[in-house]
Amino acid sequence: MGHYLAQALGVKKWGNKMKMIAAPVLAQFDDSGAATLIKGNGRIKLPTPQISKTCLDILRAFENPGQDPEVFVSQFSAEVADGINELISLMKAGGFLVDEHTPLANPENVFWSDYGQTTEAIDDAVTKLDVTLVGHNRLSTRIADSLGASGIFMARCVDDPNLRGPGLTEEEKSEWVASAGFRMPEPADDKVRLVIASTDIGAETYLRAWNEFCVENKILFLPVSIKGNQVCIGPFVRPFETGCFECARGRVNSNGINLDRSDEAHRPVQPAAFGWHPLLLDTAAMIVCTEVLRQAVGALPPLKPDLIVADPMGKGIQSRHRVLRLPRCPICSPIRKHATPIVVDSEDRNTELMEAFK
Repeated sequence: MGHYLAQALGVKKWGNKMKMIAAPVLAQFDDSGAATLIKGNGRIKLPTPQISKTCLDILRAFENPGQDPEVFVSQFSAEVADGINELISLMKAGGFLVDEHTPLANPENVFWSDYGQTTEAIDDAVTKLDVTLVGHNRLSTRIADSLGASGIFMARCVDDPNLRGPGLTEEEKSEWVASAGFRMPEPADDKVRLVIASTDIGAETYLRAWNEFCVENKILFLPVSIKGNQVCIGPFVRPFETGCFECARGRVNSNGINLDRSDEAHRPVQPAAFGWHPLLLDTAAMIVCTEVLRQAVGALPPLKPDLIVADPMGKGIQSRHRVLRLPRCPICSPIRKHATPIVVDSEDRNTELMEAFK
């Protein structure tokens, strides 16, 4: 009987013992006295005050150091034992009761358990990432710190002069390799390669070369920029599967007056004056870390690899914009070698691009 009960509850056994403990839970009561149990993103709405009281009594009974569910159920009469079993199964499914080896004293473990994950599984997935950080600037420094706090460390850092930020000393560049002649190491079988390229001076046009490099070499790519006092991140590019950075630019620029963005093409490497607030850097770093955990690690609930725009200082909003692949994108389209240029603003420029893409 005990064996089948353990299977029904999905509870692990250790020798002859099986123990569970109650996770931290918030209980909210409505006017009728019925409770809603809340743990992270998990919610269980209990139908009656009596069931609510019983569930809370069960949680109190399973507080640290916990106990064996079979021993707990054996205290009740046969008339109510089945109901108690059902409630225990319900709370286990919601993550309100967990096995005794779950380290609930660590807030990070509790956080990942809200998403059906474990710290060990996340750490294992993170070790399979091979991350290249491109662009030596204040933004990339914040990104590296944010990823490092989540256990994601840079395999290499590449200094692209076009993405270099102002006010950086030569000493700070010691760990950065030059982009000129840079060659990506051969991929390891168990590694997932990811390139994160960033600019904190709005030089988005210089992210295009890295997008093309990643698409051609089938490397995951995440572009990041700060421009116009806003943070722009993405799309998270899976080559030939999702829309690339050029697809996003093509769709955004299709609504502009100057489709070729010639102002970007002739922008100086470091503008004479370009402003940002530390909060913009921190916001960008936080979103980048979240997208890497979501898209590359699979630790968070899946969302489409959208273009993310955040304006924490002005309107105080963050929005996601879906990026569809351009049918004739010159970078990621299967017919890209024959694709018509997607950004033109004059007959001369059109002729020049058509010659370049023949």
